Amino acid sequence: MDIIARLTELFETLDKSDLPNKAELKAEVKCCIDAMMHYFSVVSNEQLHYLENTKNEPKMTSMMVLEKQRSEAHDAAINACGRINEICKELDEGVICDIDTKDRRKVAEFCGLITGTLFFSNINSKETYARWLQFTEQ
Repeated sequence: MDIIARLTELFETLDKSDLPNKAELKAEVKCCIDAMMHYFSVVSNEQLHYLENTKNEPKMTSMMVLEKQRSEAHDAAINACGRINEICKELDEGVICDIDTKDRRKVAEFCGLITGTLFFSNINSKETYARWLQFTEQ
């Protein structure tokens, strides 16, 4: 699955649709992608914290806060995957988050895939694949 192509197709389908709330749906999809990228960032930050604080030097309060942030961000990412799939179904499009959204590990992997793919598609290509990231209300 080419995630960039699928996301681009979703936004193009929304643009062509006659739904009165298509601008809101586009904004909602963008927020869902933001939630996935946020989860990736929180996990990366938590991992960095563990690397810089040796096991002999536990900082329980900060680790508990980071763990709570990670769990909340993960729940938001799970909800985001589900909502994007609902929007796809509303448009009679194939789902984008083609994973078991109840499987937390699969959702985590998908968030990494989304984040990495968006990042590298923008720096490794002359064509702007992720042009929808800067969409304007129509």
